Amino acid sequence: MSAASTPRSGKPASKSSIRPASSPKTTRIDRREFIFQDMVEALNLGSYYEKMEAAAIVQSLSDLGNTYRDTFLAAGALDALLVALQFQNDLSLPSVILRALASLCHSETVRLQLKAKGGIPKLLGALEFTVGTVQRMPHLTNNDDLLRLATAATSALSILSNSDQSKVVLREYRGINILISALKTFERVEEVQCEACVALSNLALDPASRFAIVKADGVEIICRILQGRPSFKVALPSLRTLAHVSRINESIACFAADAVSSVASAIGPSPDDEANMWACQVLANLSAHAGLRPTLEKTGAVIALCRLIVDKGGQQSRCTGFTLRALASLSSREGGRKAICSSGAVPPATKLLTNLAANGGEPETIACLLRLMSNVCTDGKARESVHEGGGTETILRIAAQQNPVLLKPAMYALSVLCEHPAAQCTICQDATVRQLILSSLSASSEISPIAACIMAKSAKGEHCSAELARPEMLGLLFHTVETGDEKTAMWAANCITNICSRLSSAILEQTPDALVSIISILMKEISLDVMVWMVGALAELSRLEAGASAIVELSGITLMSNFISTSTDGQVVEIAAFVLKNIAKLLGSYREFSTQGAIRPLVHLLRVSQERHDLENTLNVVLCLEEISQDEENGRALRQSGAVPLLIKLLGSQVGSSFMDLESEAAVTLTNIAKQDPGSLNIIRQAGAIPNLLSMLSVASYGINKANIPRSAQSAISCLVAITKDNDTNRKAVLNSSNFYAVESLRKKELALKSKQVTAVVAPLLVALQLPPNWLSLGSDEPTEASLEGSPGSVASPSGGFGNRAKLLERLSSGMELPRGPPGSNNNSFSMGRLESFASDAVGDSPPRLRSIGEHHGNGWHTPAPGRASSDAPRSVDGNGAILRGE
Repeated sequence: MSAASTPRSGKPASKSSIRPASSPKTTRIDRREFIFQDMVEALNLGSYYEKMEAAAIVQSLSDLGNTYRDTFLAAGALDALLVALQFQNDLSLPSVILRALASLCHSETVRLQLKAKGGIPKLLGALEFTVGTVQRMPHLTNNDDLLRLATAATSALSILSNSDQSKVVLREYRGINILISALKTFERVEEVQCEACVALSNLALDPASRFAIVKADGVEIICRILQGRPSFKVALPSLRTLAHVSRINESIACFAADAVSSVASAIGPSPDDEANMWACQVLANLSAHAGLRPTLEKTGAVIALCRLIVDKGGQQSRCTGFTLRALASLSSREGGRKAICSSGAVPPATKLLTNLAANGGEPETIACLLRLMSNVCTDGKARESVHEGGGTETILRIAAQQNPVLLKPAMYALSVLCEHPAAQCTICQDATVRQLILSSLSASSEISPIAACIMAKSAKGEHCSAELARPEMLGLLFHTVETGDEKTAMWAANCITNICSRLSSAILEQTPDALVSIISILMKEISLDVMVWMVGALAELSRLEAGASAIVELSGITLMSNFISTSTDGQVVEIAAFVLKNIAKLLGSYREFSTQGAIRPLVHLLRVSQERHDLENTLNVVLCLEEISQDEENGRALRQSGAVPLLIKLLGSQVGSSFMDLESEAAVTLTNIAKQDPGSLNIIRQAGAIPNLLSMLSVASYGINKANIPRSAQSAISCLVAITKDNDTNRKAVLNSSNFYAVESLRKKELALKSKQVTAVVAPLLVALQLPPNWLSLGSDEPTEASLEGSPGSVASPSGGFGNRAKLLERLSSGMELPRGPPGSNNNSFSMGRLESFASDAVGDSPPRLRSIGEHHGNGWHTPAPGRASSDAPRSVDGNGAILRGE
């Protein structure tokens, strides 16, 4: 029927035709039961207006309480109302009847009877009729009769949704879909939206209904309502519905950026914190999913949550628990941590923690706040803010209580805070917590790694490291390394390394057995992470002569050689090479390297490091080889192991020159091999050392001045001297090399500088090459401008002589004496012309090679961080393992 049709009497129905119910105070008590019967009789047999009046009276009286509702039920009013609920010529009567039914449904007894009598499908039919009518005829959207009918129907359904029995029927008869259709159809009718959202929020308490809401696009429609900034009475049930629905995984796909933004925008000043509480619960549920956290960051949800913490000034509210749960999850990402720190939420959060701990707050809430502290305190400024706000002392008190719910998050927080020096002292000075940490080393696998982590980080402080360096404490740490689980053992080994880094001398003096324990552990089957840290501890002790000596006595050279040969981990190999370098440098125990089989592993490591372009590790190996090559037997062993070609690759090459110390040390090592093993001289020449050394000398000579001779220049000269002295073949190879211009340039610079220091370095090379000291001068020992700028390809000689460079080099390499100038003159030798003016018929004519010189910032080994950190990390940095991330 048309909604605009008239009733059977021919008069349109209106609110004025409905008489208000009489006040119960004027109703005679002895006639009450007769009034109920009269109302039921009017509903059954009365005219149109009598039915409307009777339904209105039923509604008014039912609003007074369950006594009236139960009396009406006993008199048969429910049956009469259901029979009278007909959609015929007019919609005013159904609206009044639905309001009466809604009032009666406040009684659980009535709700049960309504379900039993099949009344719920009729109520759903009334709402579906209204929605369908508007969808078919959109111009009736604002029709008063339809709006009253929709409002009355949704009101009755919202009351019915409070009953567990009714929820099942509503879901079975597509009640969720009908309610969501009503929300979509009457999107501007506040009463319909409010009642429909209340009904959905009640239904969403049932997990099965949540999935139905998601499937019917309920999340998107409710979020669209929130985007319109509805009134409080609409926003509250909307947020409550989303809070329940967001608990299931199927709903996550529905929360796009716009949906999340609509929820975040609902957080704000409110006369009641209930709306904020439900909004925070939605965000807390969403933040539990790692994939949604970036969306929450971008939509301002983190800032909105932080604003609640800041506005409360450290005081608890109804939404505190959900706010902290959301922030604890969001702070696991760097973007979330930055947003939290920049919003100024850290100081009030610290104050909130103190208040909750002092006033007996909910353990779950405190646990979330501790997780939040653990994550944000990875930022140095946040750590300082928490400590200055008394957060360290509060967390220590919480940990000392050993609450099962709070112990683990409190230990987590301490493990991050102890990176702050002041917090380290506070933790170490608390005897109760110190004893708790020590006892926790043998606790469950959840607590023991955190306790060991706190000890490892505290060992970086002077006071704590001295405390942990006592023999009994070191013994406990070694026992933990051997018996603890993998993570606990790793952090205990890290602690030992940090102690050795700060107090290596004291440990060697007071606890000499520590070194024995380290080597004993390394000889057992241990995890790779533990091995890295224990080798690191050995490396720290090897920096001292006493430690290096003890390592040699305990067959440490053999152990390190085995690691280099067999380990697949780059850090272990690198540190082992560092230990061997320290031993060779401090002790000069050259023969032990040969007897304990260290040479071949080191040469193999040199080859592998070059292939991987690992310059730091290559330098460590070369430094070790430089020391041990000073022994005759080791020199032969290095030649036989193939070290010579590998060292030559570093001379004058792009790899060697980009790391200046590497090139110099390789040249020094070759020098030692040449001196100790004459059999290597021909191999050095055949492997191409001479052109590389001259190229290296050419570049290094640019840095020579009166006050300084670069180490690379000195090492190149020394190596050339070593391989050419008493070896005529190598000497001729130098003289015939296309890179011989490096020697000429060096001699010219020496003459120009007139420095005794420079002359002392250059002279041995001229002697080894059998070149007279004055072979470049034109009339005196001081070169003139003409001699340095002679014509290309010629030799300026007043006495005739040789006319080009190639012939001169031929005479020099053949051992012939140079012709002298005329008697009485000082013109005793020949100019070679400018540096770049060599004749084309010489052995070769390559210009000086241009290359950048790398800078090396020290030769020390850097301790890696736990969790497989890179080898260039600062020494004894502990790193942030996965166990420190609250998720």
